[in-house]
Amino acid sequence: MSLSKHRHAYFAAGVLAAGLIYQPSMAADAPKPIPAPTPIFCASGNAGQLCSTLPNDISLPKDFPGNGYKGLIPTGQPPFDNFSWQAFVALNWPAGAGGKPLSNSITDKSTQGAPRVWSAYSTPGQVFGGGTAACPNSKGLPVFAMTSKIKKAAGKSIGEFLEPFTDMPLIDRNLNFVVYDVRLNPLEQSYIVGNGLQTKAGQQVFAAAKKTVGFPQGYYKDPATRSGGSVGAIELKTAWRIVDGDPKAQQRYYTIDGMIAVDAEHSDTGQAMCIPAKLGLVGMHIMERTTTDGTAWIWGTFEHVDNAPIAGNALPPTQTQLPANPDKWICKAPAVKDDRYAFYNPACTTCTSNQGPAKQKGQQNYTWAGKPPYAAKYANGGKYGTQVVRCWDIYGTTAQLNAAWQQKLAGSVWANYMLVSTQWQAPSETFPPVTPNIPTYLSNTTMETYLQVNKVGSCIGCHGFAQTTAKQNANFSFLLGHAQ
Repeated sequence: MSLSKHRHAYFAAGVLAAGLIYQPSMAADAPKPIPAPTPIFCASGNAGQLCSTLPNDISLPKDFPGNGYKGLIPTGQPPFDNFSWQAFVALNWPAGAGGKPLSNSITDKSTQGAPRVWSAYSTPGQVFGGGTAACPNSKGLPVFAMTSKIKKAAGKSIGEFLEPFTDMPLIDRNLNFVVYDVRLNPLEQSYIVGNGLQTKAGQQVFAAAKKTVGFPQGYYKDPATRSGGSVGAIELKTAWRIVDGDPKAQQRYYTIDGMIAVDAEHSDTGQAMCIPAKLGLVGMHIMERTTTDGTAWIWGTFEHVDNAPIAGNALPPTQTQLPANPDKWICKAPAVKDDRYAFYNPACTTCTSNQGPAKQKGQQNYTWAGKPPYAAKYANGGKYGTQVVRCWDIYGTTAQLNAAWQQKLAGSVWANYMLVSTQWQAPSETFPPVTPNIPTYLSNTTMETYLQVNKVGSCIGCHGFAQTTAKQNANFSFLLGHAQ
């Protein structure tokens, strides 16, 4: 039995329930038990209580494996997973004016409709030009623009309801498109504007001066007490499904009222549309730049627990190689039939998992219907949305920390979210290269549905391609490609 299968078998056998994680070894003796990971609920102060403090940097324990560590192991992942959870809770903390955290807890139901800390962060349109789409919006609702001014080589616009690299949409079981939003924190915005990187001309000047893009790194002035210093550059990408007319879903998700701006090019009617909608959060990427152990970013990716099931042939997260012929690899539907998922319907027995919808004959773009359901014409068999399954299993210690954080968030919608994993660079690596990544592959089923078993199915690996409009390395950020 391979190491990855050996580890996976222990997890499946119920070792997690016993509160122990087993670390497989090449030696013939029995695996050594490792204590269950300890949740650290606050980045500073009382680690036993939830707080609104963003972590500035990663804090590694004395027994951290150190240089030469290049694999996913139980003693190495928990510090990074706790970092991701701390960031997720702090960013989603209820906030007042300017994104200042309220004194109320994130679990306080009275703040359900309050903005979140990240709500005050800027969108790429506000930083790089273009602003927001023109929609009647007297209430100041967040606007989800369905097109971007970034142009592909072929000259086609990239829609904000299309996933990267594949340019295909994700459709939920109610036959509506998922929409996306991107934000960057004030520190990153200040760096971009301060260096003139918000324009193509500015990026040319920056490159001509032989400067290198390097976003601010988070750090602690006193790492021992986790005090002082500053948070680093932060980028967020969120995924949302329309939950209008679905009161059960509205109780399960963090929701916002928003405006979906569809341009004429992506409208069935040939006319631009402004669609008011209640949107439920289904996915969240958080990338934050830190100082400790390397110069890359830390990626934490979260999903709602009702998104999609784990595939019947799911790959172990410790695996570092893709299956043979990955283009032909099918992540199979699970044997257990569960009808609770937003992007998986067990009634569709003929649906192929993780297959994007085909455009209709003669169509150049995916288009929105004039009324809901907006993606009905792309339905599988005329009635099913995208049939999504998770191709990679959740790592054992990550699953344990998820359970602890969810219990701490009990009574709020935030208990319905889980960390898929945290990806980072091995401490022995320098920048560049961008590999090895730990874990090697990591995908969010709501944002990289069709890239899960793919050579770019990795946060760091994918973002390693990012360039400025002047063809400079963009320090893992695709946002600089928005410059006009």
